[in-house]
Amino acid sequence: MQQSPSSTPTPMPLFTLIRGALNLLRRYSSLFMGLAALQVVPFLIGTLWMQANGVEARATSQLNVIMAEMTRRVENGQMGDGMWVLEYPRADIAPYIWGMLGVYFFSIFIMRNLAMAASVIAVGEHYRQAKPRLLNVVLSSLRHLPSLFAWGCMCVLALFIALFFALAQLPGLVLGLGLLWFFGVRLSLVPQIIVAERIDVFRAIHHSWVLTRGAFGRISNIWIILVVLLGVLASYVTTIISAIAMALFGETSAMAIALTQGLSTVTSIMTLPMAYIGFTLLYYDQIRLAYAGVPSNPSLNVQQ
Repeated sequence: MQQSPSSTPTPMPLFTLIRGALNLLRRYSSLFMGLAALQVVPFLIGTLWMQANGVEARATSQLNVIMAEMTRRVENGQMGDGMWVLEYPRADIAPYIWGMLGVYFFSIFIMRNLAMAASVIAVGEHYRQAKPRLLNVVLSSLRHLPSLFAWGCMCVLALFIALFFALAQLPGLVLGLGLLWFFGVRLSLVPQIIVAERIDVFRAIHHSWVLTRGAFGRISNIWIILVVLLGVLASYVTTIISAIAMALFGETSAMAIALTQGLSTVTSIMTLPMAYIGFTLLYYDQIRLAYAGVPSNPSLNVQQ
């Protein structure tokens, strides 16, 4: 769908974009859910492994002892400087902490970037009239991992800076969250730009800043719907069913834990692709608005 240079392009309506993401997810459901599984399943395997080997149970038991002692000291006014915590053995806690850090790092910094990059490539292939295939898009996404990893490190640094502001009084908290939201929206298309345009992270940051100019409210709404609301919905469903399982089998039963984690994995696999596809369509639409009539841009007719 090309626009004449003289016409003024208008943004794709929000619900049209969401409908387009749903259409693509339905058409390539096995592909996109398989890509989401790349991110979710390693986390599930890691947590189940720590449960099966007793790492989580030992850490939880030791933390319960520490929390009980903390409660006793608070009730008796004996908190002091808090150095008493160091008197308790940490050999049972450290393996769990390091294990979770490793699982999160592998799942988010590597597999999430791989799944997201492959999703961007898959959407691009669809609009180039080429049928995307799981193995092809995954292999093609590997080249973008270094730049996406660098972008992830920048995001973590920004989060720590925001948390530093949050430690201050209320104005600092508001300022930190406000800056995090503002820059998060303006730079929300960086991953898509890195993959679609095959450029480094610094050029992608500049291009995202240009593309998102004047679209702060639109991108905020899309982010809220595709990330926040879908995440809340998935978490709400998981919480209800896990509460039922705990009531039937007990809070610490293996059945309740397995059911909760399994359901969380399934809902994540079903909802994550919407965010990947939605922000890719948003990227192409912002490209269309910024460079209307450029022949190299893919068609954005989401009804096809």
